[in-house]
Amino acid sequence: MGLDDIVRAGVALADSITTTLQVAVSHEAWTGQDAFGEATYAAATFPLAIVEQKVSQVRSRLTGQMIMTAAKVSFLRPIAPNGAAGRAEPVDTRDRITLPDGFTGPIVAVNSLTDPTTSRGYLTEVYLG
Repeated sequence: MGLDDIVRAGVALADSITTTLQVAVSHEAWTGQDAFGEATYAAATFPLAIVEQKVSQVRSRLTGQMIMTAAKVSFLRPIAPNGAAGRAEPVDTRDRITLPDGFTGPIVAVNSLTDPTTSRGYLTEVYLG
């Protein structure tokens, strides 16, 4: 049993233990722009996630500056890639995530540790501003 198997099993265990804490969030994947330059999105999906609403800071990978965030959304199950050209998978910073209470904000950071077997994240953390 390799370390990747241990991490995969640990995330699966965390998912099963926290099932009653997880809520469905709306995830609309960015697919491009229309003729007027407005963002276009795929139909919403409703994956389960652990939602932590608290003010915190994350460092921007682009500028290195600290950015205030209002919520962290942790997906413990793989998110299917959208497949649209020019987007980061499975969650792009141009996507829209809406929490059950209606809160949405710009996605300021997406963190994931990649599973070498599936090339997907063991889990995906999304920070909303």
